[in-house]
Amino acid sequence: MVFQEGKIPPNVPQHQGFKLRPFWRRHKLSILIVTATVTGFSIGLTLRHFEPDSRTIQLIGFPGKIVIRSFILLIVPLIVCNVTVGISSLGKGDNGRLVGLTISFFFGIALFCAVLGIVLAFLIHPGKLSISSEENGGEQYRSNNDDQILDSVIDLFRNAFPNNLMRATFMNEVTVVEKQALSELSTNTTEQNATTSTKVVKLQDGVNYIGLLVFSVVFGCAMASLGDKVVLLRQVIVQVNAVIMKILQFLLWILIIGMFFWMCEEGLKTPSVTEMFQNIGLYLVTVFTGYAIHQLFLLPALYLIIVRKNPLKFFVNILPVFFTAIGTSSSFYLNGSAATLPVTMRTMEEQNKAHPCVTRFVLPLGMIVHMGGGCIDLTIQVLFISQVMAIHLGAGALVILSLTTVLLTVAAPGIAGGPNPVFLLAALSSVGIRNPSYISLLLAIDWLVDRFRTSSNVIGDCYVAMFVQKLCKHLPDVVEDKSATNKPVNDAGGGDDLQDKDVVVTKL
Repeated sequence: MVFQEGKIPPNVPQHQGFKLRPFWRRHKLSILIVTATVTGFSIGLTLRHFEPDSRTIQLIGFPGKIVIRSFILLIVPLIVCNVTVGISSLGKGDNGRLVGLTISFFFGIALFCAVLGIVLAFLIHPGKLSISSEENGGEQYRSNNDDQILDSVIDLFRNAFPNNLMRATFMNEVTVVEKQALSELSTNTTEQNATTSTKVVKLQDGVNYIGLLVFSVVFGCAMASLGDKVVLLRQVIVQVNAVIMKILQFLLWILIIGMFFWMCEEGLKTPSVTEMFQNIGLYLVTVFTGYAIHQLFLLPALYLIIVRKNPLKFFVNILPVFFTAIGTSSSFYLNGSAATLPVTMRTMEEQNKAHPCVTRFVLPLGMIVHMGGGCIDLTIQVLFISQVMAIHLGAGALVILSLTTVLLTVAAPGIAGGPNPVFLLAALSSVGIRNPSYISLLLAIDWLVDRFRTSSNVIGDCYVAMFVQKLCKHLPDVVEDKSATNKPVNDAGGGDDLQDKDVVVTKL
């Protein structure tokens, strides 16, 4: 029997490696991180029997701390470059109503999702099993003025408009209450000590993320309005961002080593293994509850109010988008949404009769700036860590957290094949949490959370497209460009071509 060269006979089964290799190539970073986490924690639990002293435990976890410091180093340039490039890529559209409604829905839903995450974290309290430690170490993390809501809001706006941009990269302003002792004479001529409180605005160490984010948004809007006049400047920022992303990709592989030593230290320090896994279980319940509320209640309710049609029928029509997002999610925020974009556009235009003008603007833009799922789990992650570490966050800190989360998700880059700790560290730092615990475990289970996060992002994009189409009375005609529409858009590549967020949106 003669077979053609390069052909496999139909009765000869293919080797299983043909199925496993693509899965390994796509998820090898996540697999290695999970392996390093489990191995390091197990070795740490084994070494507890030797009862090492605190100095030895600290030295074991030192490499992990160095790796995290390397990620913190990239936060400021990564945020500034990604936000500037993402906002400036919007361009100047002719249909201002379409653009305005799209941006309003994206940021409004993202802000609601951030608040939803905060509410769920306080209701379910995923870190409550460790709350007993608050009596010992919680007070040292508390702000001097957390209870003063007005002062916290004023600090928020003061930091949003820094008077020194360079100083905003390493310091921020905060209102503190200073108590001064006064010596006064009572009516019975007995000398008593009294104190008076004075509010003082001071500089404290820590990056002013709100100020940097606001400046980046304004700078990006100015570049978008100037259009072709700043093409060279935009190319420079894109190239700087590409260099930073290359460094970040390298650090993600170093993260495997850092996670091993960090989790080894956590295994040596953990008083109760059962309590720790119960905390992680409650964290997953909290996150998935947020995703369920977002996809099954919030968005269908808005669809019923705005579009005035049956949301169940619409959700059934976009189920292929949901399952594609679950299956193709590859990392953090952007890549999974990018991989589902061709399926999302086809489903919206064919199954739901969405206007091509709407889908070709709203869906690619939503892939960049609409991260409702990311807002939910990022706020829950911050509050989970704060509860485990017995850190009290006041109303002012929660306002800062919600706004910072919305802006950070706009700046989130796509990282192929693994979790991204940069923006979690930035969110933690924005509310004053340093040297967080349990972050390695959260990164280890991010491969699971990311799939449902991506589904929330792309499902939200579909709903927003229908909202915008309903509220826009007159939509411009679209001329079909077969050479462009037939070209696959990163169908299964994990979004590598979109890492700099330099996405070209069809002009209206």
